[in-house]
Amino acid sequence: MSIFLQVAVSFGLSVILGRWAIPFFKHMEWGQAIREEGPKRHYEKTGTPTMGGMIFLAASVVTVGVTGMATGVDRIEEDLLFLLFVTLGFGLVGFLDDFVKVAMKRNLGLTNKQKLLMQFFMGSVFLFLFLNHPIHGFEIQFSTTLESLYFWLLLLTLVIVSNAVNYTDGLDGLVAGTSVIVYGVYIWIGIQQDNPVVVLFAASMVGAISAFLLFNWHPAKIFMGDTGSLALGGGVAAVAVVTDTVKLLPVFAAIFLLEMLSVMVQVFSFKVWGKRIFRMSPVHHHFELLGWSERKIVTVFWFCQLLFSGIGVGLYLS
Repeated sequence: MSIFLQVAVSFGLSVILGRWAIPFFKHMEWGQAIREEGPKRHYEKTGTPTMGGMIFLAASVVTVGVTGMATGVDRIEEDLLFLLFVTLGFGLVGFLDDFVKVAMKRNLGLTNKQKLLMQFFMGSVFLFLFLNHPIHGFEIQFSTTLESLYFWLLLLTLVIVSNAVNYTDGLDGLVAGTSVIVYGVYIWIGIQQDNPVVVLFAASMVGAISAFLLFNWHPAKIFMGDTGSLALGGGVAAVAVVTDTVKLLPVFAAIFLLEMLSVMVQVFSFKVWGKRIFRMSPVHHHFELLGWSERKIVTVFWFCQLLFSGIGVGLYLS
């Protein structure tokens, strides 16, 4: 089955699920609460349905299952299961956070410590299985995996990237659009490595997220919530591990990491010098307070992500 058909199947499923989910989520009153310290113009988004990440995650998983059997990818199912496990595992952490917010009416959801512990657990299980599976040929052995610096560096990569995507999710269509670009790069990398698992996984994500973008573009009819952003970040980091492109991930995922870095710099500057470098962080809010429209910021960030992805491809080929 061709890549285009895989993308089309995932796209169609996501559209169908989105049209059903939005009115259902509204009926369930799963609406987003807007932080008081955020930009004032975001108040009009209060009540917009959230947890929309379930839409594209469900569409991509079904597509992987259906098209995987059609293409015979199930014969190398180990990598595929690993990718799905970490994506859905991180998505589950986000779902719990979102559920606490919308069902239990706690605006802040899970505490940062609770989310980090869950992410470290999910990432640890994923990497432990991945590094000790014989099909990968890693030199790290069962008895030494947990003591290996490589193991902990990869675990930090999973957690950092998932949180970086989470920080980026603050404007309509920002994370969805940048994620389509990043996963699109991994379709190409999967082709270069002759890895049908990576191609299938990335193509399914591209189709499902692209369809979700139809509902998430400004003004958004639904937000992906932490359910979507943590899953997308975990999936990007996991596919980087599978393709052995972790070193290039800071380039491929540049916008995500820059968003998180802006938060870290802002906090450090305020605590040390009592001054804020940005008007508000993450940095996309800084541009909002400078008077940029939401669509302009998102479009510029998409273009920058496309540029960084092109640089990453060049580095991969060099």
